Amino acid sequence: MNIIKKKIVSVLERKMIKTARVLAIRYWYDQSMVEIDLHVPDMKPADWTSVQHMKIKVAEGTYRDYSPTMWDIETKTCSLIIDTSHDGRGAHWALQLNSGDLIEYLGIGSTGHRYVEKQPIICIGDESSLAHFIALMQLIGKDNELKGTIGFSNPNHLTEYQANIRAPFVPLPKDVEVIKQWIISESPKNHLVYIAGSYQLVSEMKRFVRNVPGFRGTIKGQGFWK
Repeated sequence: MNIIKKKIVSVLERKMIKTARVLAIRYWYDQSMVEIDLHVPDMKPADWTSVQHMKIKVAEGTYRDYSPTMWDIETKTCSLIIDTSHDGRGAHWALQLNSGDLIEYLGIGSTGHRYVEKQPIICIGDESSLAHFIALMQLIGKDNELKGTIGFSNPNHLTEYQANIRAPFVPLPKDVEVIKQWIISESPKNHLVYIAGSYQLVSEMKRFVRNVPGFRGTIKGQGFWK
């Protein structure tokens, strides 16, 4: 980034940047996933009708989108669940955080994954989509049919998920063929299928679901950068 662009970005950041405070941090096995509890004074979850993403500053001039989940309207708190198993700027940022730190973000915006009344929903994703789909579950509540699967690269995360997360998503190894077999077993027909995670997974699963015999539903994908 040249000097002029850096100055422009710096001016825009000063006008738009907001802050949230880290309340607590919980690491999964080998610190390859991390849960971060935040106090976000400007958060307005009562207005949300779809899964939201926070555009968080993870390095100079670099932002990543993370899904606020498990929010509390009264206390204005929420959690992030971040895949830190890869060598990316977002992972490096998440692993150096401490309780009490301030984080900077540009805003909270909606995604295309939302609650649709009386339409059964199937979620398909990997570890990077866990917070995204838990947020969808929180939006839907108990009024709609919701099920899905999350593929985990680390086998230890399968048991950690089962022990710590209450959600209607089946944890599976992050193996494309295993996930495909799960999809076939669910026989999606008129479902709304939300797919999220790495761009490669989203692209492959969209093609597969589209060709499942008898499928006449809708598919919406959401890919994530690392």
